[in-house]
Amino acid sequence: MGFIDGYSLLRVMACAAVVLLHTCHTCVAMDLLTPAGTAAANAIKANMIWAVPCFVMVTGALLLDPGRELTLKRLFRRYVLRVAAVIVVFTVLFAVSDGVFRYVAETAGTASPSAAEDGMKAGAGAAVSALALIGESLAQVPFKIWTDGSWSHMWYLYTLLGLYLLMPAFRKISAGSDRNEMRYLIGVGVIFLMVLPTVDTIAGTSTGFRICVTSVYPLFLFTGYACAAGYLRPGRAAAAAMAVLAAVLVTAMSLAQSRSGNQVLKSLLAGYTFPAVWLQGFGIFRLVTAARLREGLLRRAVLTADRCSFGIYLIHLLPLRIILTAAGSGAKSLQLTVPMMLLLAAAVFLISYAAAALLKKLLRGALI
Repeated sequence: MGFIDGYSLLRVMACAAVVLLHTCHTCVAMDLLTPAGTAAANAIKANMIWAVPCFVMVTGALLLDPGRELTLKRLFRRYVLRVAAVIVVFTVLFAVSDGVFRYVAETAGTASPSAAEDGMKAGAGAAVSALALIGESLAQVPFKIWTDGSWSHMWYLYTLLGLYLLMPAFRKISAGSDRNEMRYLIGVGVIFLMVLPTVDTIAGTSTGFRICVTSVYPLFLFTGYACAAGYLRPGRAAAAAMAVLAAVLVTAMSLAQSRSGNQVLKSLLAGYTFPAVWLQGFGIFRLVTAARLREGLLRRAVLTADRCSFGIYLIHLLPLRIILTAAGSGAKSLQLTVPMMLLLAAAVFLISYAAAALLKKLLRGALI
């Protein structure tokens, strides 16, 4: 896709937001935080939902541009087949990891043999046991690939694959639409894919009004293109207001949900169809993609991290699980504070970046 300052910066920011989101979610799910820390982590998580919409908006801004040539051959070789290969390779990798984590969990706390000969026998038995668990996980790989049953963040790859497969049709729409038609398309999407589902969630109803599109992700795709093309480009002050007001609303709702346990609020904050998510993501997209970085260390760091952003996304749950598994029960008894959780997220990001850069070099840019 090339490296354009604003888009590169946004991809890196979105990657960091995903890492922080999943760190917050994992710490809350494992009950590693104080009660106040749990409420803060939930609020932070709710304010990181914009990351995936912004990823998709960048894809729309770049690939829906009629001036960018995208033949079917290039589409399949560079995008479709690569994502399909990544799904297979990383489902296998995570299956192996599942087997290892299961072995660690099942053997935790067992006494190690005291005698050297007993240690050798135990070591051989442990290797067989670990291999057996890995084998069980690997046997489930075909089913997991078919059902998107691997690690939770892999869903995005299936969504991305679907968007890529429909890209020729999406490009026809973008190339054939003027400013008013593109705004109309986005307006219809916001109403039917966001506003009405939100009303249904609040009211506990199921409206009969619908359009023949069920996924919200093409809306993000066309929003990115419309902003890049100047069809729907708010001023910077308006974009900042959108992002800030959405953040205030989401934070207030999250804190209220933490106090009350309200399931309606929880449902609204959990997905991508809440209008505030679109407003926040769109505001951030508009502000960040307008950035022009000066030559220097920051620009080089951003462009270097952007080259590894896809790999960071793919890898980041692995170091997070390794760190928390290594910490064991100590992490829970410690009761992490919010600053400690933020440091954990930063460490996961840096480790993921280093691993992605190494894999990229070893694979010569293939896959990631």
